[in-house]
Amino acid sequence: LCVLTGETGAGKSIVIDAIGALVGGRAGADLVRSGAKLARLRAAFDLTDARQVPALLDELGFEPDPDGILVITREIRVDGRSRCTVNGSVANVASLRRLGEALVDIHGQHEHQSLLRPGAHLGLLDALGGPDLQAAHEAYAALHDEWREVCAALARLAADDDAAQRRRERLAYDLAEIEAATPSLDEEASLRAERALLANTEQRLAAAEQALAALAPSEDDTPAASELVERAAQAAAELAEVDAELAPLAEELAGVGVLLDEAVRTLQRYALHIEADPARLEWIEDRLALLSDLCRKHGGDLAQVLATAQEAAAELAELDGGEGRMAQLEARRGELEPQLLAAGAALSAARRAAGQRLAEAVVGHLADLHLRGTQFTADLESATTLDAAGPRGLDRLEFGFSANPGEPPRSLARIASGGEISRLMLALKSELAARDDIPTMIFDEIDVGIGGVTIGAVAAKMAALAGLRQVIVVTHHAPIAARADCHLALEKTSEAASTTLSVRRLDDEARVQELARMLGRKPPTEATLSMARELLAEARP
Repeated sequence: LCVLTGETGAGKSIVIDAIGALVGGRAGADLVRSGAKLARLRAAFDLTDARQVPALLDELGFEPDPDGILVITREIRVDGRSRCTVNGSVANVASLRRLGEALVDIHGQHEHQSLLRPGAHLGLLDALGGPDLQAAHEAYAALHDEWREVCAALARLAADDDAAQRRRERLAYDLAEIEAATPSLDEEASLRAERALLANTEQRLAAAEQALAALAPSEDDTPAASELVERAAQAAAELAEVDAELAPLAEELAGVGVLLDEAVRTLQRYALHIEADPARLEWIEDRLALLSDLCRKHGGDLAQVLATAQEAAAELAELDGGEGRMAQLEARRGELEPQLLAAGAALSAARRAAGQRLAEAVVGHLADLHLRGTQFTADLESATTLDAAGPRGLDRLEFGFSANPGEPPRSLARIASGGEISRLMLALKSELAARDDIPTMIFDEIDVGIGGVTIGAVAAKMAALAGLRQVIVVTHHAPIAARADCHLALEKTSEAASTTLSVRRLDDEARVQELARMLGRKPPTEATLSMARELLAEARP
């Protein structure tokens, strides 16, 4: 049991908010200190008792720590964006939230209010119901999901016939237009290349002739490059016979001559095949215009045009086979509806049994919390038709409560006081602790509205919970703080430009001083110090 204490406004809620942010809760820019660029949060979790977490880490793709420690960090920037890591690997907030649900159960003041909202009661019962209820809920949910999909598909098929016909005609027109053009994926690039050649016939021929004139001998006896190179090669060969050092040069010049001869032959063949073809050029222009029009109508490029044709053909097939498909769906709906009603009835029965068990358990916990003779009920109303079928079943649930013997249970919102609501929530959390594997529970001032001897019973219940898992409590009550195995005191200090929150782990003497402060005197008196020591002595086994 770990308690956090401090003066009102000392910043205890900041610590709880930070833990909440680390397990996927809200983390806005208001968490960043004024004048700073970002806030850094870090938490380390011992996974010894967190049986769900190793498999969840594997599912989410995070490496486990060999020492069984899970480290989560989160940085929040002033623009509201954040960066998260799990064991050093980058994570998203959704992953933090999944891990947080298996690591920490945080109970704050807003959760008190959930007990006053009947709409939240069904979720609380399901969380406390055990494996039988969970199995019944999963079986119902699977059938409901399929039933809802079948109903949605039938609704789409049964939509306005005129609209369906107009859609069919449009799809058929688009498909016929594309199929008539018979486009291929690489056609456009090939046509553009051919168009460039045909559109530049004269320029290509002139350039080829110019190159030939420079390389090959002409009729006017003007020496060409090939002839000049041939002369140079012959002269170099003669020199090489006299001076062997020039043999490589002679070979190189001979090679140049061969290359020039091949270049001349290539240019001659190229020029021979250059022909103007206005008819072919016109056809290419028309074809490119057609392809461009198809791209404009159907998505920007030929790949999308071809995809549109496939999608249109598939949708037409679905529309044309609508009657057969509708008959299949109606038959499946007919099969699902009695199964769904049966699964809903089974879920209702499981909830009714779980509600009875929960009511008995809560009454027992309330007796421990000085609310003896109370009544707590889980009043379930179950529908018998599919009109009421929702994702959570056929049921409506409301908790009822009576603090006085002889008075019938009534709505919590109408009769429960603040202290009673606090103890009810603690009773529910105590029952939850006996059923789930979440290793840490955090209570943020769950003792609001409770005082007198009752607070001692609440402290005992907290200590009992701490025997099952780690419990962290923010409290203003000395009897609860006296029960702590670890007592942390928070203190806020303010200077001209900044405010600092410090946290100290208290030793025995410091705990006496803090408990005396909590008992109402600062500086403490001998009487409050004596009471503080007495509380600590009573709390120790």
